Amino acid sequence: MALLTADGVWRGGSPTYGLRSYLYILFHAGLGKISQWLWIEQTWGRVGVFYAIRTALGLLCAAAETRLVRAVKRRFGESVASLFVAFLVISPGMFHASVSYLPQSFAMCCLMAAYGCWLNDEFAGAIFWMGVTSLIGWPFAVLIGVVMGIDILARTSVLQCVRWGVASLAACLIPMMCIDRMFYGRWLIAPLNIAIYNTPTTDRGEGANLYGVEPWHFFITNLFLNFNFIWLLNVGVAIPLSLIIWIAPYFCTVTDEREPPTQPAASAVAAAADTSAANAGGSAVLTRNFVRKNHLFIRVAVSCWGWILIMSVQPHKEERFLFVVYPFICLTASYGLCTATFIWNRTFAVTKAVPTGPANAPTRSVRVRVTKNVAYYVLRAGIVFVGLSILGLSVSRTYGYVTNYRAPLTVYSQLYQYRLQQQQFIAAGGGASPALPASPSPTHTVCVGKEWYRFPSHFFLEPNTRLGFLKSAFGGQLPQYFASGNDFNSLLASTARIPPHFNAANREEVTRYVPADSIDSTCDFIADLELTHQTEPPYSKRNGWDPNPVASHPFLDAHLSRSPTRAFWIPKLSHHYNKFAPYLILQRRNKS
Repeated sequence: MALLTADGVWRGGSPTYGLRSYLYILFHAGLGKISQWLWIEQTWGRVGVFYAIRTALGLLCAAAETRLVRAVKRRFGESVASLFVAFLVISPGMFHASVSYLPQSFAMCCLMAAYGCWLNDEFAGAIFWMGVTSLIGWPFAVLIGVVMGIDILARTSVLQCVRWGVASLAACLIPMMCIDRMFYGRWLIAPLNIAIYNTPTTDRGEGANLYGVEPWHFFITNLFLNFNFIWLLNVGVAIPLSLIIWIAPYFCTVTDEREPPTQPAASAVAAAADTSAANAGGSAVLTRNFVRKNHLFIRVAVSCWGWILIMSVQPHKEERFLFVVYPFICLTASYGLCTATFIWNRTFAVTKAVPTGPANAPTRSVRVRVTKNVAYYVLRAGIVFVGLSILGLSVSRTYGYVTNYRAPLTVYSQLYQYRLQQQQFIAAGGGASPALPASPSPTHTVCVGKEWYRFPSHFFLEPNTRLGFLKSAFGGQLPQYFASGNDFNSLLASTARIPPHFNAANREEVTRYVPADSIDSTCDFIADLELTHQTEPPYSKRNGWDPNPVASHPFLDAHLSRSPTRAFWIPKLSHHYNKFAPYLILQRRNKS
């Protein structure tokens, strides 16, 4: 849409169902237009616009993270906030989710803004961003704001919450409905439609389980891959410690912290000595401020843990479903580590009172210094081990992810450059050649079979190039093109038209495929991953096609690669044990 072209449409874009709001799409289209005004397309082509949009999404995500980090620093302290920043920066999960063009990534950023406002007691802003999350982004993410909404309701009046809610609803729903009326050609509420569509009790919801059905532990494994020890800090530290601190006041005495800035020298030393003795015995671990912070943390974290539990019991599971809680996984881990450190110091560390200032001063401050005993070194060694493990595993996972799976972006970029070279060669008056034909067809078709879901974007195709689908082992419903149009009015007419051959259950529609007997006459290029164990015949051995690919790059064959080395990059071992297959783009002979 950013290029005023009508690309593919899922059932969600059909006026029959109206599951996706065009307001969400227009937001990203606006980012694309801004990049065009900055001459990015003229300089780097349409592929440059694609990466410019992703860069803008990353910057917007960083702004949302900054908002949340400042609120965390205010409510939980500088140590938690610093660890939170470190986990956000190095975690492979955030690396992937922050720049993805998905409703879940958009909802993740809006949720960070909402929670940042809530922790700063800016309740109007929190309700507004929750409205943007659920109405414009992903409506199911509203469940993550339930605890926050209950807390706001308990701390303000019902009338005030209603006012804020109505204002947020009007600010999001009115422009969304007007824009969708323009594109769909009828009035509808897209978030309501998608919520009804995915209700398990309806017949329409049956298509959600056609594919993507995974075992209950799928997300547990996925979270370890994307967060490694950060996820283990959630399960093994943050959850048990927060629950223990929550119930401890019912069995232990909660004390007030004594932190006077200055006091007479003699009494200051005595007070510090008393605190040191109490700390050594462990009786001063539970303070009122500490317990209050833990209660607030539980209100934040229960939404994260509850969401993971809800998603784990659903049959259909995808990694993107957890994007919305990725920042809160980092937050809970940072709180858990800081809390464990605090309790360890209060329980095992030996402290010593050291007065500061002139000896004859009427008042002297006291600094409590931790003696470097065995407990001190055990704690430091544990922190170093956890930190280095998180850093090493995160870098390994990110590098392995990029190295093993970057082939689709690489080969489609090479195809785009190849087509540009063809056009430049023809424009310069070059003669025909097998590599650069001089008489291209008005339109071209890039066909994909089993690799349809790894097609990155139409930004990697020229305006006169279309995508075609070949029959493969996949048996679900594939996208369909809008009616063709070259201007904005034609685009509106095509989006309002009800496309034929759609069904609500994701059942296969054979009309999507290029007929098997016309592949050689319809397809100009074929993109495929040639695996030794695939059921489809290799297109590189098909008659009439050049066996030398236009573009090729190795892609990890997960079926033949071992688990540790395919999930994480391990020097030498990954190269030895991982198996790769060529991800290639073939060209039909004597065709451009």
